[in-house]
Amino acid sequence: MKVERGMRVAVCGMVGSGKSSFLSCILGEILKISGEVRIYGSTTYASQSARIQS
Repeated sequence: MKVERGMRVAVCGMVGSGKSSFLSCILGEILKISGEVRIYGSTTYASQSARIQS
């Protein structure tokens, strides 16, 4: 996967498909089994928090 400057990317998938693991790998929070991650510049990640409204 290659993301160019200015592109907007959405990571979508079913529950348990690996979306969070994919993002954690890019951020260096978990080890990858194979492949390469190169980041030029900075990264930002804002996780979604569950909200319960009555």
